[in-house]
Amino acid sequence: MSTYEEWLDELIADRDETGVPITRREYYEKFFNNIDTKRVYEQDVVVTSRLKERGVIVDS
Repeated sequence: MSTYEEWLDELIADRDETGVPITRREYYEKFFNNIDTKRVYEQDVVVTSRLKERGVIVDS
């Protein structure tokens, strides 16, 4: 499982289609409307873990 920082960097890379680097603050404002991304990450980790337990997601 990636760290919060790795997860966020990956999301930023996925969202930044122009190839121009953006700051995390700009990213929060543009894509998350300033919500708490740490909370989003923690929820993502929990959901991913549950799906792995059920066999819906398998590690490749």
